Amino acid sequence: MQSLNSKLQTFNFKLLVVVVLVFLLLTANLTFHVSRFTFHASRFTLHASNLQYPISNIQYPPWVEPRSLNITNLVGQVPDSLLQGVIISAYPWDGIVQFESSSVSGNTMTITTTIHGRLHSWGTTLGCLGQVPRSDEMGSAAPQSHLRVYTPEGSEVTSQITGGGYWPATLTQPLAGTATWQGRYDPLPLAISQSDQGLELPANVGCDLHISGSHTELIGVFTLQRPEVVPVVKVLGTQPTTYRSYIGVGEVGRFRPLMNQLQELYPERHTYIGMSIPPGANYIFAVYQPMPGDYAGEPYDSSDPNRSLPSAGTTRLRALTLSGDLANYGAFPLKITWQDADLTSRSATYLPALRNPSKFTAPEFVIPPGVPYDDCFIYGTCSNDVLAEIYNTSAPITLVYLSVSAPTSGCELVPLKFAGPYWTPGLGGAGALARTAASCSTGAFTVYLPAVFKPPDLSQCPCGYFNAEGQMIGYVDRYGR
Repeated sequence: MQSLNSKLQTFNFKLLVVVVLVFLLLTANLTFHVSRFTFHASRFTLHASNLQYPISNIQYPPWVEPRSLNITNLVGQVPDSLLQGVIISAYPWDGIVQFESSSVSGNTMTITTTIHGRLHSWGTTLGCLGQVPRSDEMGSAAPQSHLRVYTPEGSEVTSQITGGGYWPATLTQPLAGTATWQGRYDPLPLAISQSDQGLELPANVGCDLHISGSHTELIGVFTLQRPEVVPVVKVLGTQPTTYRSYIGVGEVGRFRPLMNQLQELYPERHTYIGMSIPPGANYIFAVYQPMPGDYAGEPYDSSDPNRSLPSAGTTRLRALTLSGDLANYGAFPLKITWQDADLTSRSATYLPALRNPSKFTAPEFVIPPGVPYDDCFIYGTCSNDVLAEIYNTSAPITLVYLSVSAPTSGCELVPLKFAGPYWTPGLGGAGALARTAASCSTGAFTVYLPAVFKPPDLSQCPCGYFNAEGQMIGYVDRYGR
């Protein structure tokens, strides 16, 4: 009798397994990720990396660096009135890209921007919707898009884009630690492909586009398809206030002579804004005008045509100490950040994580918005009246608090670390990521093997939720969201 019961139990278990497998195979979008290929009920598909899904079916590293929420994740969920003027991306070589307006029709998104590129002897360089990660700054990933460029007068000049490069949005570890300001990730040359829709841009964490002619201001219109997997974003509150210019230590480029004058007359200062964080807020972004001058250059050189062009600056979060530079103007995680590289030991492999910051530091601008550019800034010959104007001017800034919820499926949950000054490739592990969540693909129902139905392993976290376009669309910490 015991042997018969055992056989019946074995038969029932096998029957149950068969029934479950048949049910799964009948599911329309069933996807098994085994040996890094995709098995659909009707066919095998070996995905190659392409423009639309740059992180599909790759071996993820054990950790990646965090990324800020991109403007394409905010449009359609945050009112244009709050986004107007936001600096989307900034790079000294390429200038800044600012948000102007947007429209959404179905899954098609159009984002209109003002581009203040940088002038060179052979033409002008400009950026795009992605942000290049440098030093201890987060990158921000933009999906594949098409770009059309116009002069302020309305003439289209897209065809004058002659070349450039971009930083792919794939999830990789950096090539160097945060002691290196740039060159931490490899760019690729951009294959110029233009159609009626404009110039095709791959998914990226930054661009370096070259256009003929001298253009201090352009209008960039980006058209893209909304990613299949997006976060739910809600505005929980705003905090308008003012700040004053920065006086203190640090690299200020061509404006070092002006800083020397200010430090001789006035005490050091840096505006700290106590954050009024609404319950449930887990992301933050700030809206403020750019600085009326470009710090990236040499003092005493009045021949540089970029010296008076608007530029971006650095903001930070403050917990026990200051975070790294939040200089790429996305929406940033609010519950966790990473310590400034300059405040971290040169022998540190990773930047320490900082939790629950309470203050936001204003842009570290030497010249506050509202003060017109003057060449005395680069020569150190400003009058006391000009210095007093700089010292006394207050500029507006608005903090915007968001609730951002990543979907429970359709993304990858990947551990987050920020490479420290001492980090080099080969430190901190290599090889494929031990998966932390049984979810995520571009299909509606995905099962990872062998991690079927396992809850997230938060012991490896903080972790970021990444969609197929390489965008970090949420995060979770082992201590809770």
